[in-house]
Amino acid sequence: RSITIPDSVTRIGGSAFFCCSSLRVINIPKSVKIVESHALAACSGMESIRVDPKNEVYESKGNCLIKKKSKTLIAGCANSVIPADGSVTSIGEEAFFLCSSLRSITIPDTVTSIGIGAFSGCSSLSEINISDSVVSIRPGAFFQCSSLSEITIPSYVKSIAGGLLESCSSLKKVNIPNSVESIGRDAFKGCSSLDNVIIPNSVTRIGDQAFSYCISLSEITLSNSVTEIDSYTFAHCSNLRSIEIPDSVSCIKWYAFFNCSNLSEITIPGSVAN
Repeated sequence: RSITIPDSVTRIGGSAFFCCSSLRVINIPKSVKIVESHALAACSGMESIRVDPKNEVYESKGNCLIKKKSKTLIAGCANSVIPADGSVTSIGEEAFFLCSSLRSITIPDTVTSIGIGAFSGCSSLSEINISDSVVSIRPGAFFQCSSLSEITIPSYVKSIAGGLLESCSSLKKVNIPNSVESIGRDAFKGCSSLDNVIIPNSVTRIGDQAFSYCISLSEITLSNSVTEIDSYTFAHCSNLRSIEIPDSVSCIKWYAFFNCSNLSEITIPGSVAN
């Protein structure tokens, strides 16, 4: 349930405590200089991460493990509160990976980026507040956050990265700002509760399988700036009944509407060349 790393240790290896679901408290000494990826991943019962104040590389605040020089949060737990004092400017790659007990989190306005898979597999995460200071959200950041029902993309984010919200099966509402220019591959794939999406006019491209397997999607409004609909974009959207392709679209790739079994009306403009 708790462990104190001795002062002789300088490195904590990758996945060292992976899936130690009963571990509640970890104490990291001043001697540790390297903590490798996934060292504390999937520790679903973790309540407290403590670092010796004399450690020159790492620190702990709000039950977060932070790399001082880069101001990167590299590991969190169910009780984490991301500090808003400027000590964290980025959420690191898979920082909360498989943290299945995390229920809510607030990204403060000191943070500018969220890393690859940062909250992937956080199956109990139902509420997240992201400050508009965040300008970059990397692929798969919220992959399989199956309890998340609504999310607002910050107003300065330019792209919805690949797999960003893939398999978020409870997601019903997503607010996409006018800053977004592209929606990446698999971005909303498998969001089976998503029923209505408005694509802002800033978006020019929708990637492969971006909305595939969104089986509740009955209505989608495409922007007048979209120039290309990629392959399998709306595949298996079995509840989609009608869609109007705007005049801006010049290319619809293969299987874009594959297995849309209830699609009874589609308007394709003369601008579509292939």
